[in-house]
Amino acid sequence: MANLLKNKDAKLKGLTVIRDQCQPVTSTITLAYLYRFLISFIRGMHMSRFNDLKTTLEKFEQLMSKSPDDKTALPEFINFLRGFLRVRDPKFSLPSAELMTIIKKEKSTIFHYLKLQAASNPSLELLTQLEMDHAKARERLADLRGKLE
Repeated sequence: MANLLKNKDAKLKGLTVIRDQCQPVTSTITLAYLYRFLISFIRGMHMSRFNDLKTTLEKFEQLMSKSPDDKTALPEFINFLRGFLRVRDPKFSLPSAELMTIIKKEKSTIFHYLKLQAASNPSLELLTQLEMDHAKARERLADLRGKLE
């Protein structure tokens, strides 16, 4: 046990470092890399709920049918939109304008609170500015769902 370092400089987050077998992580580059890795890992776990566009559209339909049109459902919609913006599909672009139009027309109270939240969130602000014809939005979403089957 003589080769164990027990002073403060040799510890990183409570782990004892063995002399000559590994070096203590004190470099800011290494710590920054570790931080980025952990953040991407956590985001990856979050994204697993929205792994593809088809699943995301199904989640949207569930959210629209089961959520009330009041302020209590706002966190669910914000979390959904954050996950939605992270979805990548090689063939299709995200139906952002379509989803936002449907939310605006069918859940107007939720959309109002999303607009209020958009003042401090640039991506949410961009989304809340998207608009198109409601019937056309529903039609495009149905076409996209058919293509994804």
